[in-house]
Amino acid sequence: MKRVWACLLVAACGAVHNNPPEDAPAIDVGTDTPTANCMIDEFDGTALDARWSTLVGTLPTYNVDGSRLLVSDAPFADTPSMPDRSWIYKLDTDKGNQIAWPYSIGGSDFVLTADVGWSSTVAEYTLGAVGVSDAQGTIAAMAGALDGNNTLTGNAFGMLHVVGGPDLKYEVPQKRDPGTAKVQIQRMGGMASISIDGAQQLTGTLPDLISNVVIVYVRFKNGTTLSDFGSLEVRQIKICLP
Repeated sequence: MKRVWACLLVAACGAVHNNPPEDAPAIDVGTDTPTANCMIDEFDGTALDARWSTLVGTLPTYNVDGSRLLVSDAPFADTPSMPDRSWIYKLDTDKGNQIAWPYSIGGSDFVLTADVGWSSTVAEYTLGAVGVSDAQGTIAAMAGALDGNNTLTGNAFGMLHVVGGPDLKYEVPQKRDPGTAKVQIQRMGGMASISIDGAQQLTGTLPDLISNVVIVYVRFKNGTTLSDFGSLEVRQIKICLP
């Protein structure tokens, strides 16, 4: 049974359920105390809550178990900036695949935090993140796991939308497989920041009108060359309006 907090606890929606792979990361998380201005999803139970639905693309292969969402495979995504590929290069046009939790933030201040983990071997390409997007699925900001090279493993990253580009992007130098990170996306007075494991890594203006909290996932391809997706784990998502 899902716990209900005074702030409103949400959990998530459905797709194909597989057992977690052996190399799936395990995350140790502390306990956050919710407030009246926050909503939290701790992925209790064995299914995603109906508040989550597909916003862009199609659902991944996933499992909800042990208070975590584990995405063990992801579909390819349309990539207008490079039509022969499946990835996210430019936030003006590329949306990946997204499941969304509608949350009407508009241009207001907010703080989004999440505990994420990943596994992505040398041979795999993995892009999985939490973030915020507008009503059409244009991603305003995202942070999570990235492995865009078939000679390296994954790392934590963040990305902020800049209208007309180039977008602001940061990758943690250390590559890890498996890996974990606590990510935060924040906007205060129109200025946004992305922090990874407590260290602020990106700042910039963020005028986007936000309608959704999203989980983003993409499997890579380049023409007819198809690559495997690793895994993405989300242990908790919390959004607060200060």
